[in-house]
Amino acid sequence: MNKIVFENYTDDTIEISDESEMNKRVSFEFFNCNKCTIKMIGKCQNISIQSCKNTTLEIDSLVSQVELFKCQAFNLKAKTQLPMATIEGCSQVHVYLTNATSNAKISTSCCLLYTSDAADDMQCVD
Repeated sequence: MNKIVFENYTDDTIEISDESEMNKRVSFEFFNCNKCTIKMIGKCQNISIQSCKNTTLEIDSLVSQVELFKCQAFNLKAKTQLPMATIEGCSQVHVYLTNATSNAKISTSCCLLYTSDAADDMQCVD
């Protein structure tokens, strides 16, 4: 399995949509991103995010899971497929799920508040 690493981005938008990078055999790791938006267009294997602050991850489809470690003020938005999310040592994490991803398994050491807005397709696990 291939791994692509992004480190120390600030005030940036990272968009990954190239089919040579974004495929179901590639994993991504993000470290120390601050005030960033990460857009993953397509399907990948796994995403690991560590020590990121005020950051949003928008994903289309994932084969395995998203792992968040020691993140603060983080938004995770999953559109098509999210089998599992692991959230450890984080604070102020919001997970937005669509009807297609509402069966995702979420493992966390944090407190969760699940809310749903019938007028909106997105659901939030706070």
